[in-house]
Amino acid sequence: MTGAQIACPPSRKITQIRFDPNHKRSCGRERGRVPRPTPPSDRVLARRRELGEQIRRVRIDRNLTQLDVCRRSGLDVATYSRIEQGHASPLFDTLVRIADAIGVGEVDLMPDPAAEPGDASAAGR
Repeated sequence: MTGAQIACPPSRKITQIRFDPNHKRSCGRERGRVPRPTPPSDRVLARRRELGEQIRRVRIDRNLTQLDVCRRSGLDVATYSRIEQGHASPLFDTLVRIADAIGVGEVDLMPDPAAEPGDASAAGR
């Protein structure tokens, strides 16, 4: 007998077990890899940038630096900077912490939903 035998239904006997690193699971994913999330749409990316721009405008209107907001909110500077630049989306809890640190309500940090991306009229709120 060659290889190890495993108890299988009589119709199918496995006579040898081999490791195949290229073997795919039945769901189609590679073994050991997590599928990447779907990237956000252009509209979502534009709204994320608008949110960051609005947070920056409100912070500057209150004469605060990024470091001031980070110290008050407990966020690290890199994370806060990525939010202002539109490279990261804040969780609602983080948005509340930023609003509290700046001294405004969460609604004041949200861009005008009626404005088109890049619309200058939303900047004057």
